[in-house]
Amino acid sequence: MILVKKFVYFITGGLIIAGMHNFLSQVILEREPDLWRIYSFLLPLSILFFLFYIWVYHKRPQYVGYAYMFSGLIKMAASVLFLYFIIINPEHPRKYLLIQYMVAYFGILFVEALLLVKALTNENVSQEESDSFF
Repeated sequence: MILVKKFVYFITGGLIIAGMHNFLSQVILEREPDLWRIYSFLLPLSILFFLFYIWVYHKRPQYVGYAYMFSGLIKMAASVLFLYFIIINPEHPRKYLLIQYMVAYFGILFVEALLLVKALTNENVSQEESDSFF
């Protein structure tokens, strides 16, 4: 149940990061950002993997860490493929989009890891407290 609550926080946090990133990109860099492509790729992928963590937790909770590492590997491979199409297109500002992608990727990764660790820590603490009464 805690992971489902953190899932809602993750979606909210991802949308807040996207909004702040878009706003700061417009104000500081004074250019029209093309961030919708980046976030339309990263957010659904991250949401899908967060649902995967919830599923793994309900089936085999001891393997959530491995699920996180596996999803990180898949996300990195998908990111390389996504960035490849940006790099080969000469019409896009490559350096700008690569930097913006890394900012978005690590921002979402930070929120994902933070919420997952907090959820699992709270779950372990509540399990230990319930075990100590018996």
